Amino acid sequence: MRNPLALFFLTLPLLACTGAQVPGSSSESSAHESSADTVSSSSSSSAIATGDPDNGATLFASNALSCNFCHTDNGDGTFGGNRSFNVNQFTYPNSDTYAGLGYSSATEQDLALFLSAEMPASGGCDAQCGADIAAYLWSLRGLAQNIDPVGCTSEDPVLYGKRALKLLTSFEYDNSLRSLFTAPLPDDFSSSFRANIDKNIANMPNHISEPVGETRLNTYARNAEELAEWALITEGQNPLPFSCADEQAVECANAFIEKFAYPAYRRPLNADEQMLYTKMITESPIGLQVAVQSVLMSPQFLYRSELGTKVSEARDDPMFRYGNDSAQQDSLAQADPSAYVLDPYEYASVLSYMYTASSPDAQLLAAAGNGDLANPAMVEMHIDRMLDSDLGRAQVGRFAGMWFRTDKVVDADRSGNPGFTQTVKDSMAREIRELYKHVFYDENLPFEAIYTGDFTLVNSVLSDFYGLPGGTHPDVFTPVSTVGTPRGGVIASGAFMASNSARERTSPIKRAVHFRQDVLCQIIDLPPAFGEDPEQDKIRDAAAAEVVEAQSSGTLTTTDAFHMQTGKPGTICAGCHRSVINPLFAIDDFDNVGLARKRNAAGEVVQKGLGPNGQEDVPIDMINNSGYLFAAHLTGVVDSGLADAENAAGQGLAFKGAKGLGQAIVDAELPGVEACLIEKSFRFAAGYPLSSAQALQLEGEQITEREKAHFACVSDNLKSALNQHNNSPRAMMKAMGTSDVIRFRR
Repeated sequence: MRNPLALFFLTLPLLACTGAQVPGSSSESSAHESSADTVSSSSSSSAIATGDPDNGATLFASNALSCNFCHTDNGDGTFGGNRSFNVNQFTYPNSDTYAGLGYSSATEQDLALFLSAEMPASGGCDAQCGADIAAYLWSLRGLAQNIDPVGCTSEDPVLYGKRALKLLTSFEYDNSLRSLFTAPLPDDFSSSFRANIDKNIANMPNHISEPVGETRLNTYARNAEELAEWALITEGQNPLPFSCADEQAVECANAFIEKFAYPAYRRPLNADEQMLYTKMITESPIGLQVAVQSVLMSPQFLYRSELGTKVSEARDDPMFRYGNDSAQQDSLAQADPSAYVLDPYEYASVLSYMYTASSPDAQLLAAAGNGDLANPAMVEMHIDRMLDSDLGRAQVGRFAGMWFRTDKVVDADRSGNPGFTQTVKDSMAREIRELYKHVFYDENLPFEAIYTGDFTLVNSVLSDFYGLPGGTHPDVFTPVSTVGTPRGGVIASGAFMASNSARERTSPIKRAVHFRQDVLCQIIDLPPAFGEDPEQDKIRDAAAAEVVEAQSSGTLTTTDAFHMQTGKPGTICAGCHRSVINPLFAIDDFDNVGLARKRNAAGEVVQKGLGPNGQEDVPIDMINNSGYLFAAHLTGVVDSGLADAENAAGQGLAFKGAKGLGQAIVDAELPGVEACLIEKSFRFAAGYPLSSAQALQLEGEQITEREKAHFACVSDNLKSALNQHNNSPRAMMKAMGTSDVIRFRR
């Protein structure tokens, strides 16, 4: 009996032009066989060469090997010819011709061994040849079904980001206010009452195109007035970063401009602005208070400018002369004259908000003023300094909580367990932040450890709630081993499971959908509207009635109930649920408050049956019999037809439980794992997506072909930085800050 993972990726005869018959689907072995069975692989005992995908493409097209005699390369992951195939839809036929070859197709290396041993039919492909062609074919995964087929084809010497004028988010507004005063603010100015509710795109606050209406403007005005009064009138304290013996003196105006207005504007004030504030302060007894209020209401404070200066003008401006740094000079010289380049202060501001969600500090502003930000080494030093700061660490954790939507657990209302307190919910949300920070700041841990690690970070609160020893203090999160437990990694966390649940039960659909969306960045089309087709309504109502009837037995599980309702043949729901969503119900091995479900004496995951007659310890078949991830290699919009085809052909990626799924997606080297980290990180930092699929689905925006090519190059560069540093997300984030796409805009 074959392991389902052996059915996972590539088909032998589709790459072999031997004239052997390809068996029909009726003779295929089932994908739904026990994952405990194994297939021996030659990859376990053979040395494997490192593959070069570029050379592999050349070899594949060469006449010497005659690959193209059987397989016509269409360049998008599909191949025609008399042995056509799609890199996303390989199958493993039950054929005597290829029996006993030890080919599991689970990895690129395994494919390389097969190619070097069996391809082409006439021979001539050695170990390096096999490794190179395997690397080329492996690199095409996802392209055939990816809505972003454009690769890094741009020949432009400079890559451009988007010009923007960004209103501060509530978090940035609060941090920026706090940076201006030497005393704690008198109230929480990041609350919705103080800063207004943020606009969210892809679960992240994003004000790249947020207008300021009357309500928001009035809120800012009220805040500015209250803070100015607090700073100038409160007796016995001076929260301003300067003091004045005479508040109407020119010296006081100068101090205000240098110590308050300059960091608030995040750039030096021009002559007109300096004159305005000097007159305001020196000509009125309350001039200083009005000046503080004016700064806090100014667009220069409330907005982040990423507009830049035209390259044609910047080339003649001393501010943009980058000293002896030839790389910086070359970029400016080679850039499109009609494009824009950020000035040093705009660049400092972008970096600061990217890494700390706050205004540039004095050191970064000084670096902008003295030309240090023209030196990539100095920029990296400042990035490291910001990342290692308290604000930087908070920003890294905040990103993870938003990425995985796990911060939402703090507002979760769940019944059935009185131990699920607000303190527990707050600790669960922080667990994900601390887990990501732990991996981000440890150079020895690749970022995939957030999915595969046999550990998590807990405080004393979670130690007690999870029954997992190691947490010693409510405010200190400690790494603890989860070996031998169902817990470990983001997917198998309390926050992910509890936030993706309903009040009285779990929500396997939410868990499955959010896994695809947040871990692989796959896009699932929205469900169709109901109530427009009477026949469909009848089928759905009949399915609902079946669920109610099944509850009377007392043995109906949550996953079975949802599958009965949504997987009913003939319904519009079934088209997506059949192979895209419901096979992932196997991650429902945690209850609605994020605790691991019970197991019976046989080791089966069990729950109490639904309904008033619910029996105890009912085995959950959709968990115990393994789950499957179909269309696993796609990025962009998930094709339910492809998922159905893989389901029928037995090509699914098999797993057991949430922790098992995290391990499986990393072991299979799914392209979406890295791609999603890059996509989410860039969106969080820049405010817009690299993927046109994401832009079209979430913003309704069409990205131009030129932008697609540029963004593909940006993605490749970030992936390269990631891969060259043990898949370190920190290295990738540093590379983002020094890239042209941040400094140059179009």
